[in-house]
Amino acid sequence: GIRDHCVTGVQTCALPIFFCVLGTIDDRYGMHPLVKLFGQFLCAIPFAVSQTQVSEIQFVDLIFSAQWLGPIFGLCWIILCVNAFNLIDGVDGLAGTLATVTIIAVSVLAFGQINMSVALLSIIAVGAILGFLVHNIPPAKIFMGDGGSMMLGFLVAVLSMTAATTAEGTFYSTVPIALLGVPLIDTGLAFLRRMLRGKSWRTADREHVHHRLLDRGFTHGEVVVALNSVNLLFAAAALFAFGKGSDVAVRSEEHTSEL
Repeated sequence: GIRDHCVTGVQTCALPIFFCVLGTIDDRYGMHPLVKLFGQFLCAIPFAVSQTQVSEIQFVDLIFSAQWLGPIFGLCWIILCVNAFNLIDGVDGLAGTLATVTIIAVSVLAFGQINMSVALLSIIAVGAILGFLVHNIPPAKIFMGDGGSMMLGFLVAVLSMTAATTAEGTFYSTVPIALLGVPLIDTGLAFLRRMLRGKSWRTADREHVHHRLLDRGFTHGEVVVALNSVNLLFAAAALFAFGKGSDVAVRSEEHTSEL
């Protein structure tokens, strides 16, 4: 009911503050990567335990029973998204615009499922990010820092996962993966690159996708436009995948009821 939506909204709005505080401490004083990772787990646990209600996970045409693994999956998804946005925040305006595109797509999914709490939170989040981007697009007057990027990563993780989960508890994993295509691919390539070179995953470098584009002569603004154009394609694919998955589920339920 309305009360449940309000409780969910308050919790989802309050928990990003933990990530913002953690990131701000890292910005101000510096923090060992393992300590920061441990802090991220602590910040993500309250939502993963109390709000992650996934009974099964669907990936393309494969369906896996989640049951008690739901909170663990939710925890890992949050940590992945938080760090993906932390790593992609290397160009003014990039993390904020990618988050905006993703959350707008999330709001479309939420409206389609009549999930008003997620839809409303998505609209509020987009408004807040746009208010920040006015001052963060190149040339930036203010900067996001780890406090902002980690908070954005949490919001995107929670909203995308919630919107891609049906009322019956089926989580369409391809949807949020596609929605976050650019940050996730960049993060995956970063870890693979460091592993193949025998370096620690904690080693920073200047070989992220936005750095490579800058080295090829793109301006900061052109990098933002180029990567967000790719992200728009991913968002469109995610909406299509969810619509197709939902249709398949509906047809399957109708066939079962007929039997």
